[in-house]
Amino acid sequence: MTPQASNSVLVGFVETHAGQDIFPPDASSTIAMYEGYAAQVKPLAARGAQFVILPEMTALIPDSVSARVDELFEKTARDAHVQVLLGILHVTDHGAYNEARLYSGTG
Repeated sequence: MTPQASNSVLVGFVETHAGQDIFPPDASSTIAMYEGYAAQVKPLAARGAQFVILPEMTALIPDSVSARVDELFEKTARDAHVQVLLGILHVTDHGAYNEARLYSGTG
């Protein structure tokens, strides 16, 4: 017997074209790729998504770009009133880290 769920959550997934959108060569290309992902969040929220999952491991995010990525998705989540989950490879002076960053729809 399958237990009945008391609550359900609608999740949206952002589409990527892996051949084109994997590991851009520079910071400006990475930000442009992420802006394309961010543009897909509001339409998913309008269709009822409460959480939006972005493609993971598509770019190396050095410390120099990390704050810009955070600002972009903080604003995106807040404007769309959804939770946004982004998986990144964060590169620091101490190594590379596989991170999941959750941006709140409430800021």
